[in-house]
Order: sequence, then C-alpha cells, then structure tokens
Amino acid sequence: MFFALSKILNLLFMPLAWIILLFLISFFPDKSVVKATLRLSGLILLLVFSNSYLTYEAIRRWELPVTAISTIEKPYDVGIVLGGGMVQLDTSNGEYIFRGNNDRFLQAVKLYKAGKIKKILISGGSGGYFNQGESESKYIKFFLVKNGIVPEKDIWIDTLSKNTHENAVESKKVLFANGAHGPFLLITSATHMRRSLGCFKKVGLEVVPFVTDKLYISKRRDFQFLLVPAIENMMLWDGLFHEWIGFLSYKVAGYN
Repeated sequence: MFFALSKILNLLFMPLAWIILLFLISFFPDKSVVKATLRLSGLILLLVFSNSYLTYEAIRRWELPVTAISTIEKPYDVGIVLGGGMVQLDTSNGEYIFRGNNDRFLQAVKLYKAGKIKKILISGGSGGYFNQGESESKYIKFFLVKNGIVPEKDIWIDTLSKNTHENAVESKKVLFANGAHGPFLLITSATHMRRSLGCFKKVGLEVVPFVTDKLYISKRRDFQFLLVPAIENMMLWDGLFHEWIGFLSYKVAGYN
C-alpha cells in the first residue's frame, strides 16, 4: 500500500503536470480575468521550473558532499550499492542499457579495485509498480562477473527490495546471513543519500555515506545558465520532489 501511495504522490508533485493542468483549466472559466490568471500562473511556473540557476541552487542545498576515495584509509568489509534507475534489459536483443544512476555501481567497482571495500552488496529488485521485471541487482552482478570486472564470490545481491526502506531491511538480512560486520559504506546518489542514511540507521546498520552521481558540480553565472529556459530542468525537479516527498513520507511512516 505504501509503495503504491508513493508512486501516486510522485505523479501529483510533478511540476510539468501542474503547468499542463493550469493551462487546461484556463479554457473552462467564462471570465477572461480568471483565464488570464490561470495562464499567467502556468507561465510563471514554467519559467521557474525551467530555470537552470534556480534548479541547481535547490539541488546544491539538498545534495550531500562527495567523499574522495583517497581519503578512505581503512577498508570497509562491504560497500552497499542501492539500486534504482541503473540498468534495464533490452528484450529485443538481450543487451543491457545503462541509465543515469549507473555511477553508483561504477564507483563501487572503483572502490573495490582500489581496495577500499572487500565485498559489494547490490540492493535492488524491480522498482516498477506495473512492470515487474527482473531485479537490477541480478543484471549488474551478471554484467560484472561475465566481463571479469569483479569475481562472483565478492558480489552479494538483494533481489527483493522495491524502495529505499526495503533496501535497508533486505540488505541487513543479506549482511547478517553472511556474517558481515559494520560499519558499511553506503553508496548512492547525492540527492538520494539523506533518505537512505535515515533508513539504514533506523534498521540498526552502521553506515558511512559515499555519494555518487552528484548533479551540482560548479557555480555558473553565464547568461544561458541564468536566463535561458531548459526543459531538462523539469526532470531534475521531478527527482528533487521525489526525494523530498520520500523523505517526509518516510518520516511519517517511521522508516527513518
């Protein structure tokens, strides 16, 4: 029930949905002043949520800072990689398609090769509500082992979790079943880390954050960044609202 509700809330808090709704509603009122107000409101939202400066300022204030690999002195027994938007299987040709969050497992491989983690735990089943496919963790493990990147004995997987709360619950089961001892390195996206830390600490796992795929890289003040609308910013806002709603709803549910 909670999983379904979170998906519905994400749809309701999409800025583009608000803008489309305002313009659609504006066709119905008889009074021209109401029509104009609705359309002006839609236009203002469009300008705000497509503005790069405002978008990246919001991201900067939410993301947690990156940890340099060189600063990790003592190796961790396990690095926990959280799934979500990393890889899909193209059923037409049997090939893997890597998505935006694949920096999570790439950084885990980098950490493993540098001797900073001894094992990799990939946590993530199918995150879709209607389209229930194979788990991401299986795909990634198969890819890493098949290509000789990481030996099979050093990769553990959780194939059951569908959200961040379940990532924590199922990861704990896998870690305890294998006799692993913390602290563990928690590897996930910069915008996702706040919610993730809360969930893992709530289930009693001692974790240290290792941030990946950071969106805010450097400060910009050029004309294009400050004033030219960019439609891709809408997707970034969708991601931010997803994290904000998730963080608050998890608080209410007692997950973090």
